Amino acid sequence: MRYIQLIFILLILNSSLFAKANLYIFVFKDGVAFKDTKIQVGEHISTTNEYGYTKFELQSDTYEISYFKDEKLFALSEANIVDDQDSQVFLNITNDKAEVELDLPLEAYDQDFKKVDIKKLEGPKGTIELK
Repeated sequence: MRYIQLIFILLILNSSLFAKANLYIFVFKDGVAFKDTKIQVGEHISTTNEYGYTKFELQSDTYEISYFKDEKLFALSEANIVDDQDSQVFLNITNDKAEVELDLPLEAYDQDFKKVDIKKLEGPKGTIELK
C-alpha cells in the first residue's frame, strides 16, 4: 500500500513541476495579418504564419516578448504566464506605433478582482403574457 501511495505522490509532484500553458500571439499591421514576424518569448523563438499567428507552450513565469521584422526589434512587451491557463497577446502595428493588447487570465494581473456570487432566485413564480 505504501508503494502505491509513494507512486501517486511522485506522479502529482511530477505533473505540477511540468504543467504548461499556451501563449497565443497575433500580429496585425493596420488590421491585416502580418506574416513572417519573428517572435521571441524568453528563450523560445517562432515566426507568425500567413494569419499573423503563432503559439508557444510555456511554463508558469514572467516572459519578455520581442518582435522582430527583417532582424530588427520593433516592439517589446511582457506577459505573466499562469499554469494551465491559456493567454493571448495581440500586436497591432500602425505607421505611428506598435500597440500591444494582452488578454491574460485574471491571476496574471496585479489587480485585485472581486468575484460576485450569484444567488438562486426564490419566491413565487408568475405568468408572462406576450402580445
